[in-house]
Amino acid sequence: MDSPGALLCGGVILASLLGATWTLAYRVGFSEGRLTVPLRFITSLVDHKINCLHERPDRVALEMHLLLDLPQQESRRLVAHAAGEQHAEPGLSPTMPH
Repeated sequence: MDSPGALLCGGVILASLLGATWTLAYRVGFSEGRLTVPLRFITSLVDHKINCLHERPDRVALEMHLLLDLPQQESRRLVAHAAGEQHAEPGLSPTMPH
């Protein structure tokens, strides 16, 4: 059986971890009311802008950096990944224009 001292110690550690997590989240941007956008949504948006709307990759990277506050390296990486993908429609070869 657990002793009351061990339970108290565990509670103090848990409270400390929760406090540290809250402080970090507050400093990172929660205090400014910023919300996070799921990476899957960002990846789909970048893919759509490049492969469907045929927007310039450098412009898409700049938009992701400015509008979503993504680091420049991360936005460039997402754009490079989307620009390298070939999305062929069924029955079409990847080299055939859509």
